[in-house]
Amino acid sequence: NYPPVEVIGPEPAGEWCAYYQKAELARQNHDWQKVSEIAGTAIQEGYDPSLSESIIPHEWLVFIEGYAHTGAWERAHKLTQRISQLSYSKADVILCDLWKDIAMDTPPSQERDEVYADISSSLKCDPLEK
Repeated sequence: NYPPVEVIGPEPAGEWCAYYQKAELARQNHDWQKVSEIAGTAIQEGYDPSLSESIIPHEWLVFIEGYAHTGAWERAHKLTQRISQLSYSKADVILCDLWKDIAMDTPPSQERDEVYADISSSLKCDPLEK
């Protein structure tokens, strides 16, 4: 019941900001399944990194991370590529840093390693320091 609806009004359901904020809170709680579910819902509702209300690449990182932590490697890979294409490489350094963190924070698997290698190559990321 916080914050009071009579003071700030009802929660804006189905808007990009609400999806992003809920996903970010779930990320802070390491609830990767919730992050992944919110990402799926937002995308199903038509949100995309190319839309004006959801164009900020940084706001999509939480969804890439959620997909990666739930083993949805292909979704994380495609979303990474989409953001890189739309931001004309301006977000590539941030995406590289995110994927380095993902590579260190997720259990090793052939699929993870293949996706990481492809992303590192296509974005021209610096090698992962061991």
